[in-house]
Formats: sequence, structure tokens, C-alpha cells
Amino acid sequence: MLFHLDRRPVSFTRQLLKVIVVLLLVMAPSSTARLFKARSKDTGNIVALLDVEFTLRLTAEKGGQQIGLKQLTENDVYQTGLREFNKYWMEQYFFFKEPMGRSGVLALTIFHNLGDTVSLDLNFDLFPDKMFERVHSELDRVTFAAFGSEQVNIGDVGKSYLCKRTEKIPFKKTSKKSDSYKYSVNLETKHFHFQAFTVQDGKFSPEPPTSCEGPDPSPGDSNPSIAIIAGSVAGGVVLLALIVLVVVLVVRYKRQQTYNNV
Repeated sequence: MLFHLDRRPVSFTRQLLKVIVVLLLVMAPSSTARLFKARSKDTGNIVALLDVEFTLRLTAEKGGQQIGLKQLTENDVYQTGLREFNKYWMEQYFFFKEPMGRSGVLALTIFHNLGDTVSLDLNFDLFPDKMFERVHSELDRVTFAAFGSEQVNIGDVGKSYLCKRTEKIPFKKTSKKSDSYKYSVNLETKHFHFQAFTVQDGKFSPEPPTSCEGPDPSPGDSNPSIAIIAGSVAGGVVLLALIVLVVVLVVRYKRQQTYNNV
């Protein structure tokens, strides 16, 4: 017995819509920022919001040779915490974990200053044996602090702080004890949206945020003009591909109509 397979032509409009949807999804800007909320144990209210995208680069050297390298992002945070010292001072913690246990803690020390302004201090606790497989240190913990960050003074209480540009924040070792290894900690933020102390309904303030300001990118940084040109070229390529696909679908549609009229 022979079976006849009825291959009905797919609607031209449906094909075109599928192509457009796929291209729009490809062209849409992706955001990997992750929102963290800190809730007060005393009041139960949310007292800090951080929407952030970052890369934390950690290295270990011995004898002038690098023997350990880790790159962590906001998606590697497995647990957060909040410690409130008083109503003007609190610390928000972001815990990183490797297979051997807790390997590092990024801490944001948040201050409510006189004049109703907010400031931040960034610190990092490194647990070398658990962060790096080839490190065998007699130190359980090595502490670091950030210096020269644009995110120190972040505006008024009740408003949010927003920085969408790439910020490179080096850390310096503050531990007094040393071992036979040399460690480095560098934080790079691509998106940093923060608000603390006064947070209504667990959301960022609708008021325009305080934005980051600072010097122009150094010669070693990427050139914004090149990035704009590259983006324009990529957009042109995608647009050309869309035009070609539309033409192909139109030709196929006309051929199908001609075939059906024979």
C-alpha cells in the first residue's frame, strides 16, 4: 500500500514572521546583571538593592610563576548575607564557593553619612587553599581592600546610584601576615546599580539615579569609537541578512504561486 504525503506549502507570512522574530532575538541586547536584595533582620524590610554585572579575577603566584587563576562573576555567588551594626552602618556579603568549601567573600561596607549621603567600602576575603587547587598555604584567610574606586561616594540617601560603564577596581592586600605566595584581586564591573537604607517597596527609586563620573578611558582601554563602528558594522550585516532572507522568501513564494497556477 502506498501512502501519499500531503506537503502543504507553509504560509509565506508565517515564514517571514519567524525569520523576523529570530533576527530580533539575535539583535536584542543581552543583560546578565543579577539583582541582590538585602533584608533587615530587625524590621524585615529590604534595606539594600544591588543590580550588578561583574568579573572578579583572582591569581596566585609563587617564584614568579602563576599557579592559580580564578574568574568569578555574579552568577558564582551562592549565598548572600547582611550584618547591621547600627542604623548608619551595615555590611552586605557575597559568598563564593568551590568544591572544597567557601573560597571567598566580597563585602560591601555601607555607610549613611552626615548630610544624608551614602558611601561604600569594598573588601574581599580570600581563602587560598579552597580557591586554588595548587596552593597549600599556612594562612586560612587573606584580606584585601579596594582603593581608588569610583563607587565610594554614591549620592544621597533615597536615590540610587547607577554606573553602566566598565569600571576596573584593583584591590590591595591588607593582611599583615604573609606566606610564600603572591595573590592579586581585581574587580571589573560592567553594570552597577545600588541603593541603600531608604528602599520603598523593594524597588529602586523612580527618581533619576546618581551616575558615575570620572576620567576618560586610558590609552590601554578599548576605544569607544571602535566599539561604535564595530556595532554599526554588525548591525549592517544583520540588516543585509534580513533583506536577503526576505528576497529569498518572496522568490520562493512567487515560484510556489506559479506552480500552483499551472
